[in-house]
Amino acid sequence: MHLALYGHGRWGKNIEKTLIDMQVRFTIVGRGDSPPEKVDGVIIATPVETHAELALPYLKNDIPVFIEKPLTASRIESETLLATGSGLVHVGHIHLHNEAFKAYPDLGEIKSIAFIALNPGPIRENSTVFWEWLPHPLSMAITLLKENPTAVNAWYIGGVGVASFTFKKALMVCHVSWESKEKMTKFAVVGEKGAWAYDGAKEQTPSPLKLELQAFVEAIRNQSRDRSQLALGVTITKIIAAAHQSHGKEIMLSM
Repeated sequence: MHLALYGHGRWGKNIEKTLIDMQVRFTIVGRGDSPPEKVDGVIIATPVETHAELALPYLKNDIPVFIEKPLTASRIESETLLATGSGLVHVGHIHLHNEAFKAYPDLGEIKSIAFIALNPGPIRENSTVFWEWLPHPLSMAITLLKENPTAVNAWYIGGVGVASFTFKKALMVCHVSWESKEKMTKFAVVGEKGAWAYDGAKEQTPSPLKLELQAFVEAIRNQSRDRSQLALGVTITKIIAAAHQSHGKEIMLSM
C-alpha cells in the first residue's frame, strides 16, 4: 500500500502522524513536487480551491481518492468530480466515523437539531466560516434523517454565521464561529422519544481521523468503488452554496 498525501498544513500533519501510526507507506507531495508515478490511493488535504484540480487526474484513471471536507467550494466543480470516472472516492466527513456519533440512540421521529461550533481560528483567507463548519452538521443530519433539507435561511458576518435548514419534519439550526475564544462542537437532537447530545470536541480513542483513514485504506484493499460519500459531498456543496446566497432570506433547495 502506497499513498500520496497532498497538503502538509495543520490538518495534513495530523494525517501524516496518523498514517505513520497505521504503518501505511505514503509520500508527501508538496507544492511544485512531482507526484509518485504509481500509487494505490491519494489523500488531498489542501486548501479547498485546489481540491478539484488535484483530484481530477486521479479520478480519470479510477485511482482511489480521499478528499478533505469541504469537497469543493463550487457547485460546478463538485458536479464535475461526480461525473468523472467510476473509482472509489471518500470525503472527510469525520464525525460520521466518531464512535460517539455512531452510538446515536433511536429517538423515533426527529423533531429538531441544534449545532454549535466555536473555534479560535484558523481564519482561512480563501474560504468562509460556512465552508469550514457546515459540512459537519449537514453530513450528520442527512445521515440521521436519511433525507436532504428542502430549504435554507442563513447569514454570516466575518467569521460568525447562523443557518437554519428545513427538512420534511425537522428543523436544524446551526451557529458557527471561528472568532471565539472557546472551542466547542455540539450536535443536539430532540426526537419523539427523548433527546441526545453529541460532543464532537471530546477526544476519542481511536481517533475519528484514524477510523476514517482506516476505512479508506480498507476500501482500497477491498477494491471498493463506492462513491456514496462523493455524492453526499456534492449535495452538501450545493446546500452550502445556497446558504451563501440566502442573506437572511429563505431559499428553497432542489437536489
